[in-house]
Amino acid sequence: MSKSCMECCTFHFLCTFASLLKSKNMKTKLSVLLVLSCLCIYSTAQIQIQSYQHEISCDIDALQDLPTISATSPSGKVSIGYDEHIYSGGCLGTLVRTFKYADADGNTAEAQQIVHITDMQPPRLLGEAPNISTTRDMVPEPAEFAAVDNSGETFDVIFKEVKSEGRITRMWTCTDSCGNIARRTQIITLE
Repeated sequence: MSKSCMECCTFHFLCTFASLLKSKNMKTKLSVLLVLSCLCIYSTAQIQIQSYQHEISCDIDALQDLPTISATSPSGKVSIGYDEHIYSGGCLGTLVRTFKYADADGNTAEAQQIVHITDMQPPRLLGEAPNISTTRDMVPEPAEFAAVDNSGETFDVIFKEVKSEGRITRMWTCTDSCGNIARRTQIITLE
């Protein structure tokens, strides 16, 4: 076995013996040549990342529940870390998570997942405006509403009032980045 093969850090060797016969024209003499070859195969333990969807959608309220993409290694325990960044795109942006893996032998690997953030929940309107009956000269000022959205963003509350014979209809609406609309309506009946 050659010295260079013996110097492999971790190796498997395969020795192949081959008999080569000389031409059949040599009736009485057979010449056999024995060849010894050594194949050195480096065994570098590779981190195996579990299969996962590269691109997914996730509701903003479930982002904290996104699973970690796990990995294994023949060298034992794999440490996992990740960093994430939110980029513009879609109604709430796109989260890019980059997982980084390392095993005890210093092997490393990365996996990247793109998460399109969605939102199906409208903002909450905070305030009160019950339906009432009153006279024309006692109509109260419009109530004020604030909006709270699960995205953490702030949105304006739009007020609109429609007067008709014997009735005033007041409406407050708020629309978030994903098009979810919250509405409150107050009916004021004029006596």
